[in-house]
Amino acid sequence: MLIRTPFSIKDEKGFYFGLTDEIFKSVYFGGEDDLTRFFLQKILNEEVLSIKREANELLADTVFGKKHLLDALFTINDTIICNIEINTSYKNYIHNRNFAFSARLYSDYARKGGKYTDEMRVVHVDISCGLPKKYNNDSDFFKSQSEDSIEYIQNFVIIIKNMDKIMEHWYNRSDTKEYPYIDEYAYLIVMALGKKDIEDLIYGPYLNAENKSIIERIGRKVIAMNNSSSWYTPLWTAEEDYLYFVHHESRELAKKEAPKMAKKLAKKMATKMASEMATEMASEMATEMAKEEAKKIVAEETQKIAENEMKKRNNDLIKRMLNMNLDVNTISKYLDISVNEIEKVKLTLVS
Repeated sequence: MLIRTPFSIKDEKGFYFGLTDEIFKSVYFGGEDDLTRFFLQKILNEEVLSIKREANELLADTVFGKKHLLDALFTINDTIICNIEINTSYKNYIHNRNFAFSARLYSDYARKGGKYTDEMRVVHVDISCGLPKKYNNDSDFFKSQSEDSIEYIQNFVIIIKNMDKIMEHWYNRSDTKEYPYIDEYAYLIVMALGKKDIEDLIYGPYLNAENKSIIERIGRKVIAMNNSSSWYTPLWTAEEDYLYFVHHESRELAKKEAPKMAKKLAKKMATKMASEMATEMASEMATEMAKEEAKKIVAEETQKIAENEMKKRNNDLIKRMLNMNLDVNTISKYLDISVNEIEKVKLTLVS
């Protein structure tokens, strides 16, 4: 079972899966070019000769009028623009949203002029959990074409990796003595396993010799990051932490606390108003006023919690990055925090 926390996904024993944004990006996109090349070759099913990591931020004047951070964006072999999104849960809007972002990239990169060539392609990749049942394949490949397979455009494709279907090969492994699909998708399966299963995948009879050493290396990195108390990477930004906390934790807090606060306030106000107004009117007005007051209180308390948590999180990130011997200017750039604030935290470490 996947458990989504404000910052990570983990199993019941507290082991963070490789599908966690921090771990996934650190393993495959964290600077070890051979692992990035291995991953992209598996995803695209073609040889990768050159890789350039692109800025993954779409600015405020692009899609839906707000800034968005793509999970990963690469130029591959000078002709492929590849956007990769990791979706640990499914919502009805996700495919529409992701397509809108990739359509923006298509508009930017695949138009005539600039670096455009006839070989230019835009490839959008969704690595998704919890897809609807209509997605019944391990992997789906979509192009813009008619029912007669007449292509409308040739250089925009969408690839979906269905993690639920892919993981079925692992969970049903006892039913067969041959494991071609486990070997084929091992680069994704290893990112969705706990520690014990990772070791089973590595040392079991599931991988061929060509895959075994690199999958073992990937699995060891996932385990090592779980064993480390400081596996923060700048690929996971403080802004992402803050946005997830605000949108997830604040909503959950409001959902939990608002009914209780509204009921409490309604009872208190109804008692006070009952002496001056008819019982029916008092009850109705008290309930409405209580709801409004509860919303106001929840909003104020939620904002305070979010600000305090964000400050605490930022200080923790600053300490970790200082312990990694990063200079204050670099830390300031990554976290968008003033040098003076970083120096204050630095003094607490010295003392």
